[in-house]
Amino acid sequence: MTSSGWRGWLASPRALLWLALAACLLVTPSLGAGLCTEDWVLRDNALESRAGVNLYSALSSAADVQAAQAAGVLPWLASPDLRLSFFRPVSSLWALFDYRVLGDAVWLMHLESIALYAALVALAARLFRRLMPTPWIAGLAALLYAVDDAHGHAVGWLANRNALLASVFAVAALSAHDRLRREGWRPGAWLAPAFVALALGSSELGLGVLGYLAAYALFLDRGSGRALALLPAGAVALGWAGLYLGLGHGAVGSGIYLDPLRAPLPFLTELPGRLGALFAGLLGYPSADAWVALGDRAHLGLALGGAALLSLLVLGLAGSLSAPELRFGLAGMLLSLVPLAATSPSDRTLFLPGLGAALCFGTLLSRAVEQASLGIRLLAVPFGALHLVVAPVLLPWRSLTMSRYHDRVVAGVSGAYASVISADELVIALNAPDYYYCSLLRPLRRHVERGPAPPVVCLAAGPGKVEVERVDDNALALRVPGGYLEHPFNRLFRGRSQPFRAGESVYTGPLEALVTEVSERGEPLAVTFRFNWPLGSEKLRFVGWDGARFVPFAPPRAGEKRQLGAAP
Repeated sequence: MTSSGWRGWLASPRALLWLALAACLLVTPSLGAGLCTEDWVLRDNALESRAGVNLYSALSSAADVQAAQAAGVLPWLASPDLRLSFFRPVSSLWALFDYRVLGDAVWLMHLESIALYAALVALAARLFRRLMPTPWIAGLAALLYAVDDAHGHAVGWLANRNALLASVFAVAALSAHDRLRREGWRPGAWLAPAFVALALGSSELGLGVLGYLAAYALFLDRGSGRALALLPAGAVALGWAGLYLGLGHGAVGSGIYLDPLRAPLPFLTELPGRLGALFAGLLGYPSADAWVALGDRAHLGLALGGAALLSLLVLGLAGSLSAPELRFGLAGMLLSLVPLAATSPSDRTLFLPGLGAALCFGTLLSRAVEQASLGIRLLAVPFGALHLVVAPVLLPWRSLTMSRYHDRVVAGVSGAYASVISADELVIALNAPDYYYCSLLRPLRRHVERGPAPPVVCLAAGPGKVEVERVDDNALALRVPGGYLEHPFNRLFRGRSQPFRAGESVYTGPLEALVTEVSERGEPLAVTFRFNWPLGSEKLRFVGWDGARFVPFAPPRAGEKRQLGAAP
């Protein structure tokens, strides 16, 4: 196809339909993903509880924390103040429909997610055509958005459909607002705030739409009263925040989920590093999920790398930044990233920032095509290769991200429960890849393997070595040289703003954990675990993680020390 040919195709109205279809085809592998990890928990909530529109409210009281610790869902070091309650009534209602009406037709649930993704791509393509003065560049931006591999994770994971829903409603809100301000389309006066309400009711990620609305008022709105035009959406957001806090929702006590409304200082402290990782995932490589996977040592590098990628993009756009639609896209992208820093950086949150990124990349690549500047082309080639060649290849694979992780957890279930005979026993995992991994073992044992599923109590978790020593007939001492909170995702359950003290103890029901040594930050280094039963009791089933799987573990003899290798 000649240059004029593919430009004509990108500029044609038919391209919208074809791009939506291409997006569907690329994520079709997720049709066979089944229920993965937290899907089973959400299903239980939908079928067995009376949570109603609060399906995403996991921990809302001290009693919830204590019960979850006794059941092995939360680790012993979880903050007693831990609260993880998310108000997502729209997503909850959709999940209730799926699990109560569709039942075991899980492929239909995945088809719903694929259809939502197609709708999101179509809405984004229409929005780009409305905003961009050159139709083929708008089509190129839509193509970049449709094949973005960062979208695959959330599309293929039913528990993360809330991000898709919020993004669909957010783009619909932007389109309605644009028609209202540009054409005087009266239904937009109530549709835009209604869609904002639906976006916020789907997920906290819907807050990103406010950044784009602000950027629209700053750079695109030429009508009178452009600030007043934001009041309806602003009023909806304030009402949502009041309802959210008034009903007791939010995140407290976690080092991963940071509530900017309740704890602004920890949020602002973490903001630069998390934004850098998000820039890296949005604009290039590596994935934003590397913030968790690579640990604290990589956080500074990810932050600097993300900032460098952003600087390169802005440098490549320097000659075009006078265009209002480009400034809108860049500002909207940056503003919509800020709410995402309230949780650990992950590509699965990047639907809304991806809108602005697609506009920027489309403009950069168009400059490389239309101009002979060697510098622009040198910048455009790696960005184009990543987002037009590598991304569509990775998108199908990444739509199965949680399916692959689910398989790894199920393999862990087999090892952890290998010697379990009855539900009256207690599995003691001396170490594990991380505490989140451990929290999934019991529900997947119950639903996937359908065998006796006693609690799994995880003592230590993370990437380092664990030294195990017998204290007496009822107690083991575990020392983790890197600290029990070394793995970033372990801080999901307790933030660094809640340090331990040497001599502090925690009683969870099956055991008492006595912290005997802490780091300068107050993170546990050595802990003595005293069980309610002798170590030789038939009730206790000890396992250890050898770096690849759980294996049976015989407690050391008196005075003996053993070492376990954790996950790489």
